[in-house]
Amino acid sequence: SKEPTITPTMNPTKPPTTTPSITPTAKPSIAPTEIPSMNPTISITETTFYVMGGDYAHYKSNDELQNNLGQLPSNNQEWLIHLGASRRQAGNDCSINMYQDFTNLVSKSSSVPVYAIPG
Repeated sequence: SKEPTITPTMNPTKPPTTTPSITPTAKPSIAPTEIPSMNPTISITETTFYVMGGDYAHYKSNDELQNNLGQLPSNNQEWLIHLGASRRQAGNDCSINMYQDFTNLVSKSSSVPVYAIPG
C-alpha cells in the first residue's frame, strides 16, 4: 500500500479541465466484443395492493371486517395499506390502545400483509 509522502511529489497530476482533451485516451486493455455477454430480457411484473381507511365502526361487526379482509386475493405481491382514522371516539383522535387493537385485528384477519398508518 502506498503511504503519503512528507514532501510533495515533483510530478503532480494535472487538474481536471472543463473541456475535453484533443488526444484520445490510451488503448483499452481488453478488445470490445462483437456479441453482448448477456442477452437482454424483458420482465413485466404486476403489483397489486389494497388501500382502505376510516373507522371500522361502519362494519356491522368485527366478523364482517375479518371476513372481508380474509378474502383478499394474495400471491405474495400484494399488501394492504390502511390510511389512518382507524377509530375515533366522539371526535377525539384514537388512543394508542385503540390503534393497536385495530391494527392487530386487521393484521390477523388479512390474507395479505398490512401497513397501517397511525391516526
